[in-house]
Amino acid sequence: QTLATWARALTSRVAEAAQQQFLNACQDLLGVHVPPRGRPVVWRQLALAMTCAELWLGIWSPAMVLQADASLAPEVRAELLMLPTELLFCERALPLSDVALWQHSAAGLLEACGPVINHLLSAALTPGAGATYASRALQVLAAWLRAARLAFEWVPQADKAVPLRSLAAHVEALLLFASAALSEAAEVAQQLARWRRCDAEVT
Repeated sequence: QTLATWARALTSRVAEAAQQQFLNACQDLLGVHVPPRGRPVVWRQLALAMTCAELWLGIWSPAMVLQADASLAPEVRAELLMLPTELLFCERALPLSDVALWQHSAAGLLEACGPVINHLLSAALTPGAGATYASRALQVLAAWLRAARLAFEWVPQADKAVPLRSLAAHVEALLLFASAALSEAAEVAQQLARWRRCDAEVT
C-alpha cells in the first residue's frame, strides 16, 4: 500500500534519478507475489504502483501484458489492463500534473485499443474460455471503451471509429461472450450506446 501511495505522487515522492529504479522494484515484487503464491491484496497494490509509475514516466503500454505467457495469471492480466483505464481519467486516483503526460497516455491508450480488443476476444473460440473468462474479458472491454471515449477529448484528431472497427472484427466472439456473461455484456452495450458520431460502426 505504501508503494502505491508513493507511486500516485511519484514526482513529488521519489527523486527523478530514482524513479526508474522505483518502477523496476515494483515490477520485480509483482513477479514474486503473483498467484498462486501471492495474496490478492498484495499483488493488486503492486500492480497499482507499477501502473502509476509507468504513467508518470510516460512509458505505459499494454504490450508487456499482452505478450506475457500463460504463467501470468488471468486475474493479474485483467487487473493490469483495467488499471490504466481507471487511473488515467480520475485526478483523485492519479493526479497527473502535466498536460503533455495526459495527452501522451491518452494517445497511447487509443493506439492500444485494437490490440487489447483483439487479445480479449480472440480467446472466445478456444477451449477453456468459459463464463469466468467471458465475464472478466467483458469487464475489461467495457472499461476500455469508456476510457477510449474520454481519451478522444485529449486526442481530438484521432479516428473515433477505430475501436469500433476492432470490435466489428470479433462480432462472433463478442456474441459468444455476451451469452455467457449477460450483466457484463449489458455494460459493454451501454458504453457502445454512448459512442457519438459513429452510428454506422456502432450498428
